Amino acid sequence: MGLEYAKQLAGRGYNVIVAALPGRSDGDGKPVGPPSPEVICSLLAAQYPDLDFLPVGMDLARTEAAQELCDRIAAERPGVFVEVLINNAGILNVRHFKEMTAAHIQRELLLHNFTPTMLCHLLLPAMKERGRGYVLTVSSLAAWLPFPFITTYAATKEFNRTLARGLRTEYRGTGVKIATVY
Repeated sequence: MGLEYAKQLAGRGYNVIVAALPGRSDGDGKPVGPPSPEVICSLLAAQYPDLDFLPVGMDLARTEAAQELCDRIAAERPGVFVEVLINNAGILNVRHFKEMTAAHIQRELLLHNFTPTMLCHLLLPAMKERGRGYVLTVSSLAAWLPFPFITTYAATKEFNRTLARGLRTEYRGTGVKIATVY
């Protein structure tokens, strides 16, 4: 989904910052898992040579991730402001709640809720001051019902839905738009 959001933004003429886990490779050096931020940005740069793409390989499931991301953007692109924030990073641990470790639960809460909330907290004031901006938070249909074996996932997605709804009301009339996708 993140790659598609990046493509859509580039197609609308936006410079794009891609923040995601750094790329991984197997023992033979072949990429494993989703494409790295560097790969995504190089693909987009080839298609949109007039735009600027900033890859940021980092783990967003950490308490300091939102501040580090904002600091990195400021250091690498001085004077740049974020006009569109898409909170899309996510994981899904399909297992019985009793089988989840504290580390699984913590990672899911940090990635789905804490970091997106802190990014909103850090970026929304400047959007409001400029009188424009857009925040899209990815939730899930699981936010509407407590699904077994994805209990924490459903709960985090409900938090996202509720947070976006509250922020949308608080920022009404400021030029900042806040939406949720399920």
